[in-house]
Amino acid sequence: MLYAKFNKFSPVDFKYYFNHGACSNLSSVEYIDEGEGFLNKALVVAANNHITCEPSGIAGLAMFFQLIDELNIKKDDKIVS
Repeated sequence: MLYAKFNKFSPVDFKYYFNHGACSNLSSVEYIDEGEGFLNKALVVAANNHITCEPSGIAGLAMFFQLIDELNIKKDDKIVS
């Protein structure tokens, strides 16, 4: 489970922290767009595979779904993470 001292972040929050030096633009911190349902899709995959987790614990899979087109991953590609 990921820990955040503050409540839920928005894209505006990330811009603020990056612009004020609290978090580096090189940190690889990413915002997962919940509006597109990536997090819900990841939670469904986890539930279907009997994986008990919290949203923060499955965030990597949600980010994978968000970036799948950008990463040019094909249906039959093998993925190791």
